[in-house]
Amino acid sequence: MAEGGFTGLKLRLGREKLADDLAAIRAVRGAAGNDVKLMVDFNQGLTLGDALHRCHALDDQGLYWMEEPITYDNSPATRSSRLSSGRRCSSAKTSTARATSTRRSRWAPATT
Repeated sequence: MAEGGFTGLKLRLGREKLADDLAAIRAVRGAAGNDVKLMVDFNQGLTLGDALHRCHALDDQGLYWMEEPITYDNSPATRSSRLSSGRRCSSAKTSTARATSTRRSRWAPATT
């Protein structure tokens, strides 16, 4: 990592079991070290209840941010998941009105 000048990695999460997500984080953290910023992306794959459960369960993993735990078009749920998590959490808004898609990230500040 240091040789390539990388300071962070993004990992796709949202496996069937929370234990599998935790194992993936431990494996990457073990290989990359604690100085690397680790970000995770759920690719809009969780329900609100699962997202809240997983985000809280991952709070002590030292993640830099969590991305798209739930579908981008579920605004009330997105706000709820942001407000109840102590980590940065983003959701993307995708517009297909043009030939190319555009994404706009909306961030919730980390609360510590």
